[in-house]
Amino acid sequence: MSTTNGLGSSTSEAVAEPGAGGVAPSAAQWYPLEWPERIRALADGTLVPVEPRRAATVLLLRDTAAGSAVHMLRRRASMAFAGGAYAYPGGSVDARDEERDTGWAGPSREWWAERLGTDEGTAQAIVCAAVRETFEEAGVLLAGPDARTVVADTTGDD
Repeated sequence: MSTTNGLGSSTSEAVAEPGAGGVAPSAAQWYPLEWPERIRALADGTLVPVEPRRAATVLLLRDTAAGSAVHMLRRRASMAFAGGAYAYPGGSVDARDEERDTGWAGPSREWWAERLGTDEGTAQAIVCAAVRETFEEAGVLLAGPDARTVVADTTGDD
């Protein structure tokens, strides 16, 4: 039986295939068979981890009669990475997100910096990336003229 482990990898629960070192996984094994080998390679320096990049992910939630609902997107099956998978809107920070003269409503840059554990410039870039990516991917604009409102209609003539 194949399941997803919550980390984006599939694992088999009751398959008696040898893993690293020729050992069959137990029914309780939740991680992919290649992880122990990769962890050893990271520890001995033969595998170098990728450099993390600044990015943001947004969970759009709403209350319904049945409880909370979350908005997810389905990636196109033709995409090279995670084709057909469900995902939340989000993506990498780009140069536009770091422009200092960006209009701002809502919690201050200082507020975001404290919560994100970073400086104000980086906090702005991450928040702007979250807003931009959510609009680009989901058509939801998390912006408005003040801290309590958002733009209701983004389908205008312009």
